Amino acid sequence: MSARPAHVVIANFEGVSYRIRQLTMADFKRWADEQNLMPAPADAAEQWRERIEILLDGRANFLGRPDPTLWKSGDVHELLMVHAVTRQYDGWNLADHAPSAVREFLCFLDRTDRLHPASTRVGTLLKELDRLAPKFPSAMADSSRWRLAKRVFTAMVSDGVRLDDEAEVDRWAEQFSARGPQQRRATLGDLIDSEPGYGTGKLLIHEGKVALLRPGATISKHMVWRDAPCDCPDHGEYPPAALPAKAELARMVPGSGVLRRLVEFGSWAGHDGQPVDKRGELHGDSLRTAAMALGFPSDGISRMSDLPGLVMLWRLSLEFGVLSLRRTRVVAGPGLHLAEQVLRGAAEADDALTLWAGIYDELLCPAPPAGAAQGADALAEWLGVWAPRFFGLLYALGQDTGWADLDGLIARLLDEHAELLPPAEHGVVFTELASLAVRQPLADLAWHGAVEVSQPAAEPREQFAVAAREEAPRLGTQPWALSAWPGIRVRLTDLGRYVVRQGLLAEGERAPLVDAAPPTVQLALPARSVSARIMA
Repeated sequence: MSARPAHVVIANFEGVSYRIRQLTMADFKRWADEQNLMPAPADAAEQWRERIEILLDGRANFLGRPDPTLWKSGDVHELLMVHAVTRQYDGWNLADHAPSAVREFLCFLDRTDRLHPASTRVGTLLKELDRLAPKFPSAMADSSRWRLAKRVFTAMVSDGVRLDDEAEVDRWAEQFSARGPQQRRATLGDLIDSEPGYGTGKLLIHEGKVALLRPGATISKHMVWRDAPCDCPDHGEYPPAALPAKAELARMVPGSGVLRRLVEFGSWAGHDGQPVDKRGELHGDSLRTAAMALGFPSDGISRMSDLPGLVMLWRLSLEFGVLSLRRTRVVAGPGLHLAEQVLRGAAEADDALTLWAGIYDELLCPAPPAGAAQGADALAEWLGVWAPRFFGLLYALGQDTGWADLDGLIARLLDEHAELLPPAEHGVVFTELASLAVRQPLADLAWHGAVEVSQPAAEPREQFAVAAREEAPRLGTQPWALSAWPGIRVRLTDLGRYVVRQGLLAEGERAPLVDAAPPTVQLALPARSVSARIMA
């Protein structure tokens, strides 16, 4: 993961799906089918399904509303009149059907008790929808309100470009890039005057996302979007790795302490559920019993934020469907069954590895909490570059080097990416933050089974060591993750090597395997206390 270049103007037309939205959408489609809401023709049914998915993705990626079950007053207006009108290319007949799609989804949440406890009453949301629905079709057609991506995709369709043909899309983008400012005005309208790069910049398009490079920039798609194929000439070359077969890797997954704790969370909630407050959080007796069940200190806690480690487990459990909110309660979710199967070794190898790798991704780059202070996203993006780079560096050392010194590897990481650090007068603070951004995920991923971490060779000054030991259980991490403790060594496990390699291959890097992997011995991971767990 890298910081986005500052000289790129980006507009998104579709975003990625989050697991919690995928789970909710699967339930919604089943419910709609039972209610005979889905149109019979196959192409109309597909458009029906895609329509609400696109709206929910836009709501998450552009409006900062990732939870599809949480709706406040004003959200319906913001989704349709602010997001869809300005950003969303209408390839799914949204102008006529978006209001009804939102209505059906809100009714589904209400009638199945999936509406988040902090939501506004559905009756109030539907009144808001009724007020704006008559104005929505004309607003969607008002080109003066369109932003960059909507203008570009509308123009491509008007020119007969098939949006599912990447080569055809790229040719259109090249032709657009060759136009001068006045020729572009037919597509961009007055928008061309709002950004200096719009009149002369190079246009890039990737899977529904648009970027205009400012003049003079020579950047590939991969440098803008990490999931784009890399056409860079300077691919990294990593040493050949020996990996067990998938079936053997899958047998290592039940050693994950994080996965085991998620299953314990789901079992604690049970199918009858536990009460939550109006914010959709544990409180009172339910908070204390959950803390005790999961090994957290329960004395003196009054809200979930008192236990950041528990908060992270809560978010992971909701994200992977191990827990589900049902209006006033939290219950065991549909993902609990798969997680239990994985722990028993009864799941398919691909399912076990997919679940394990998904949790790895969440621990490697945790998202800022909903409602975080302004600027939290930018800080989270900067913090998020360090741990993936660290694991890539650890992978690059190869298997023959054995253990690596943690402090030395972090120092090398900071030296190789000094351009990401601020000037010297602020460098000490940000260097420490970058170090913490490696250490805390490292502790989580050691518990998950991606990396082995040795015990410190010594302790820092006694006063700090005592404070770190006292604070670690509440945070759900190890004392050494809170700052530098001398003499710690690290190395990737087979699972860690597997998932890091998958990420490198996805970025277009060369990460070959040796011709024949030697037999490996699977070591049983010891049970870990929750203090080994997770950063806030």
